[in-house]
Amino acid sequence: MWNPFKKKISPTEAYQSNFFLAFDFIPMVVGLYNDRKLEEQTLSDIKNWKGFINNRLKPNMKFDWDNTVVSTTDVNNNPDRFIVLIRFSNPYTMAAAKAGLIVGSRKIHHARFFTLECSIGGNMICECVGKNHSNFGITLPDSDDLTSFLMAVLKIVDKENPKKSNSNLSILYFYMKSKMTENQDALLRKTPLKLPVKRVNLDEDEVLQTKYNIRVWPVFVLVDSNGKELHRWQGLTKGQKINDYITENF
Repeated sequence: MWNPFKKKISPTEAYQSNFFLAFDFIPMVVGLYNDRKLEEQTLSDIKNWKGFINNRLKPNMKFDWDNTVVSTTDVNNNPDRFIVLIRFSNPYTMAAAKAGLIVGSRKIHHARFFTLECSIGGNMICECVGKNHSNFGITLPDSDDLTSFLMAVLKIVDKENPKKSNSNLSILYFYMKSKMTENQDALLRKTPLKLPVKRVNLDEDEVLQTKYNIRVWPVFVLVDSNGKELHRWQGLTKGQKINDYITENF
């Protein structure tokens, strides 16, 4: 219902909330889902987001929830895949996210988050993984119809997900000398990883620590031959869990 006494959100406030949702909060929620700390419903139920943000994260930040639209669907009759499409509220200023798309797999409990960002001459498709932000070099014409965004992202996911040779993959194992690392090493002795592993001591390698935004340990980062991050596991992790993911996806 229209409320004539409701204070409007200023363009500056709208941009700040857009940036927070698209590049901070949603990537964090997706990361928690991938770590199996949240369930699929949290990704698709905007009421959960509102409560989480208002009560715990940004109580003073104003959000245009009335004009932020979240819809969910399964694609191509695939019961394993779920999609959450987010249409962010106006104004769409330069570099702001016009829309977001979460593409998830129920089978392996893993999701990816893509953004459609305002740019010169159209909107560009990017992916957010934690604090990392990747541009695919794909620009779409500006349109309120998000179908082309949806189809372009699914094409990216399907191109990268089919099983392929994993000979160009490796795992970075970030650690520090601690009891936690001893416990992690014990888990790996029980089930060794099926890919080459490079151990990275956080006390000695600040370059990789900064590149992959490592703030805790242990962390396993799956990378390709170019060093691009494909997936990560944070905290004590069984080797079988990592191997199962690699088998399912590569």
